[in-house]
Amino acid sequence: NKRIDDNFKTRLIGIHYDFPEMKFHTSFLNGVNAYGKENFDLAGKFFLQAMSTDVENSDYNIALFNYGIIQLKQKKYAEALQQFQQLLKLMSGKQSPLLQYHILFCLYQLNEQEKFFNTLTQTDANALSKVQHLELKMMKANILVTKDQHQMAVKLYLSVWEDSRDISALEFAVVSLYRDKGYQQILS
Repeated sequence: NKRIDDNFKTRLIGIHYDFPEMKFHTSFLNGVNAYGKENFDLAGKFFLQAMSTDVENSDYNIALFNYGIIQLKQKKYAEALQQFQQLLKLMSGKQSPLLQYHILFCLYQLNEQEKFFNTLTQTDANALSKVQHLELKMMKANILVTKDQHQMAVKLYLSVWEDSRDISALEFAVVSLYRDKGYQQILS
């Protein structure tokens, strides 16, 4: 009876290590655990390991998304953008507001202004959280300032101010008006 139990345990352990789905989920969960401890390098390795063991796994897209988030945390915006764009392709172009938001954030950080605006027109901003929607407005306004389109930027900054009472939005509006020599508007 004990011999049967030992054989069963041996087979079970063998299955555990040889079964691709278990390898995937073990690596995936280790990645989640490392991420929770803010060990982003280790978390990235585990997510990559998970993705390399079972590309057909139903959670592959989640691992790829998590890996992209890790790249964002490490300020590796080009790499994060690559992961998010690959995920978008795997999703057959289905629109995911959260994924679009992260793509826009990467484009903004990489100063890819035209790509940012092109992607923004394809994004349903109403499907984003209020915070993400406001952050996109701020990003767009900041880009407009670099293009000397101060009046449009001011409208966006003031819109953010009205919706959030974020003092930095009001400060950016004043600075933008000052650069545009809108002294009268500043006083009002």
